[in-house]
Amino acid sequence: MSHDLTQPTPELEPLAVDGISAVKLGTLIWAIAFIVCLIARKPLQQLGIKDAHWICLAGVVLGGLGLIYTRRRVDRLKLVSDIVND
Repeated sequence: MSHDLTQPTPELEPLAVDGISAVKLGTLIWAIAFIVCLIARKPLQQLGIKDAHWICLAGVVLGGLGLIYTRRRVDRLKLVSDIVND
């Protein structure tokens, strides 16, 4: 198969995503994992896994902070966009 190198490739456009849904999904997954670790705490301890629930809780807390950050970022970007477009 031969490729024609004389034709320019089209520029890729960036995706129009704000990241909020990704942070929400990640935080939800950590919250589900936290509940599962609490339910299965005894079997996990018997296997030598003692800190799993704390790790999941840290994921939930950091996800909450990430959600605050991404929402503030989106609000700032909208404000700047409104100022520039007016």
